[in-house]
Amino acid sequence: ADIVVAGLHALGEDTVHIPVADQMAHCPPRNIYIDAGVNWCNTISLFRALPSERGVSMGMPWEIYGFEASPLIAPYTESCAAALNLGRPLPDPPIPPTGSSAELWRLQQHLNCSQQKGAPSRKNTQRVFDCMLQRLRPQLDALKPDPALNMAVVERRLRSASECPMLGPERPLYELQAAATSRSERYTMVPAGVGGSNGTITLFGSRQQLLLGGLQPGGFRFRAHADPAEREEKHVVPSIDLVWWLRTSFRLEDYVVLKLDVEGAEQEIVPALAASGADALIDVLLWECHAGLRTRCWKLDRMLDESGVGAVYREPKGGGDDAWRKVLSRP
Repeated sequence: ADIVVAGLHALGEDTVHIPVADQMAHCPPRNIYIDAGVNWCNTISLFRALPSERGVSMGMPWEIYGFEASPLIAPYTESCAAALNLGRPLPDPPIPPTGSSAELWRLQQHLNCSQQKGAPSRKNTQRVFDCMLQRLRPQLDALKPDPALNMAVVERRLRSASECPMLGPERPLYELQAAATSRSERYTMVPAGVGGSNGTITLFGSRQQLLLGGLQPGGFRFRAHADPAEREEKHVVPSIDLVWWLRTSFRLEDYVVLKLDVEGAEQEIVPALAASGADALIDVLLWECHAGLRTRCWKLDRMLDESGVGAVYREPKGGGDDAWRKVLSRP
């Protein structure tokens, strides 16, 4: 049988068929980390900070799948995967990897935009943000989508998750990497968003929003401290039914870690996980709940508490790699 995914090629709308076949009958249990919401690769290696290795398949490589919907960020995530697959450090991002106005605020001295002396005021605060955003304009203007990251790439990389790495042609590459870096990891970036169905989503926002929380899906816009005169862009990008992909790619015996920071799409994903039984596939869930949407966060929390997910962690204040590691290191 085929599963139909509506997507976008560089030339327009298209329909892609992903063949579903059981290629895993003889595959040992796998180690999987899914970073849904890669952003600037802030948490792409967060699985290394997990507090316990209970359930991890020793001797098997880690397979890391990162999803990033923003076509302005996806080219950088490609360079992240290329570097990490070679055992190299992450490349410098093209703009500061801030995800909120609070994180951007910390850069004011670095950008020579420090707040004037005296009591802080809303006007003075906005002046600092305006200064920082103008300083970073050249880097923001240089960001461009890569037309090569089309639906054919999405299809191929989604399908790779249903292939056994230790029984295929990539096994020698894993063994060489393990010998050279003391780790055996494969990073695969999927230039798509995730949600409750296969199709497309439309992202809105100005370039400045990349410093203040990212481009947002329709109906979920956030403009704090952005210049209202800044031109808003619209990008139509593929969106993958995350629960479908989990169920068709992984098994109960696999060790699966899912990080979910998807700008409101958890409203569809969490109930679908519970209703479909796919929650039993997830050993560790690291997630952010965006308040003020259709289903209250406490209700989604209850769904997860009553689900088959092994361990659940809510995103800490700040949400970056360091904040997550502090939470995961607590006894």
